[in-house]
Amino acid sequence: MAASPPPSPPARPEPRISDSNRPVVEEFRANGGRVGGPFEGADLLLLTTTGARSGREQTSPLGYFRDGDRLLVVASAAGAPRHP
Repeated sequence: MAASPPPSPPARPEPRISDSNRPVVEEFRANGGRVGGPFEGADLLLLTTTGARSGREQTSPLGYFRDGDRLLVVASAAGAPRHP
């Protein structure tokens, strides 16, 4: 009887954008709305939403542009091929 191949190792979970957002949100809050790294000098705001199914709050940093008295918010999923 032939031996079965060993089981494959468990797949690594895909990193979530929220995992990379967490340090940016913490830095933004700790430094009065300023962050360094690739976002240094960028106009950022924090948007907090509530999940429709989970009911959990999630805060995301978003880029924006001023248009007179309005703010134009950019939702790009960090340039991912799928819509945010």
